Amino acid sequence: VVVVERKWMTDEEFLSALTICRILPGANQINLAVFVGIKFGGVLGAVASCIGLVFVPMVVVLAMGWFYFTYSHVPAMKDVLHGMTPAAVAMTFAMAFKTGQKCLRVP
Repeated sequence: VVVVERKWMTDEEFLSALTICRILPGANQINLAVFVGIKFGGVLGAVASCIGLVFVPMVVVLAMGWFYFTYSHVPAMKDVLHGMTPAAVAMTFAMAFKTGQKCLRVP
């Protein structure tokens, strides 16, 4: 989103930031969120980016957990989860391929 959609950073800036964030202790995503947040909004931007990164997925996971445990007795639920597995694998490979292309450079 930061590079492709919003164009707030170039590919090179993003990869440099990601490299720095991998060296630092802690989760890479949080480190990168803090990096981008500080770049665009200072300390308040860093706090907002961390809240945005953690809060929304937490609510989604809690809602999905409630839904699963409420409807786990329904046989169609297992079919739905079975169908989601290949989609998740495909999305992971697509992201790895997309990121890998940008990392490889021809001199």
